[in-house]
Amino acid sequence: DNCEHLIEPVAHLVQALLSHCPRLTVLATSREPLRIPGEVTWRVPSLSLPKLGERSPSAPEAESVRLFTVRAGQAAPGFELDDENAVAVATLCHRLDGMPLAIELAAARVSVLTPAQIVERLDDSLDLLSGGSRTAMTRQQTLRATLAWSFDLLEPDEQILLRRLAVFAGSFGLEAAEDICAEDPLQRQEVVALLSRLIDKSLVHVEEGRGDRRYRLLETVRQYAAERLDEAGESDAFARRHRDWYVELAESDPTPAGDLPARDRLRRLDLERDNLRAALASALADDPQVALRLAVALWRFWLMRGYLAEGYRWLAASLAAAPEHTADRGRRRHGLNRRTALNAAELLASRTIQI
Repeated sequence: DNCEHLIEPVAHLVQALLSHCPRLTVLATSREPLRIPGEVTWRVPSLSLPKLGERSPSAPEAESVRLFTVRAGQAAPGFELDDENAVAVATLCHRLDGMPLAIELAAARVSVLTPAQIVERLDDSLDLLSGGSRTAMTRQQTLRATLAWSFDLLEPDEQILLRRLAVFAGSFGLEAAEDICAEDPLQRQEVVALLSRLIDKSLVHVEEGRGDRRYRLLETVRQYAAERLDEAGESDAFARRHRDWYVELAESDPTPAGDLPARDRLRRLDLERDNLRAALASALADDPQVALRLAVALWRFWLMRGYLAEGYRWLAASLAAAPEHTADRGRRRHGLNRRTALNAAELLASRTIQI
């Protein structure tokens, strides 16, 4: 069990045993494969999740909810899943991505917090989710300790890539990872191999799409990686790289002015919606003129997809944050952006009212 910290000697031991005992079967758990002949890898999935929203009859049957309910009952005798707390428990399980350890640590807080209060504090989940069993190994008593254990086992270049991947919100594609994360000391051509190794070590998850693959960090892993990115003094630089990349993506639409975006264009922006939101939020905080450019580039996407209220909010916030007057070099473009943004905001607002 937990072979990752002794992966090489365990691999040699198992291969030696199998070569001398042909009828032997070895079951090994590890965050990465042993990579020996005859190995069959089965990835242990996260616990099943309930549907979000109103309580459904299937919610108590979801593995993540059952685990939370049992552990919460041990922490606070008498705790039961009911109509009052079911939505909060379902939300909590989703926010923790069905991770058993995270759910157990969250359930231990039911003795002092309601499930709804735990959900409200999940943005600081690495601090909240502590206080596990006293008899468990140190790395299993808090989520941060568990993630630190995994992080410390990585090679230096793997650590660098993992912390830089924290700038992504939701899923991301390989091209984005290569362009954004490849900065000294990482070379662009190294990113694929490093990403593959992080996937093997269960720190990055693969999502199968239609003809392509996308990648995702579980939220708790992303929070930990973001802490390490900040410790390395790279947070601001890679937030800018992320923002600039998505501005370029949004502005690269080949659709002629006045035409509607093509279907493949809309699908690409659908996939990147979380990252586009993150780029907009980052730009609003640090560079409102860039936020205005990005909002203008996206208004037809919001219109076509029916995200009218959201689009209006981003356009209004960008117009409010971006100053009326800019440097001479950017005045003409800025003026065009403001006029386009005003017109787009009025159109989205009118469509929202009609609906």
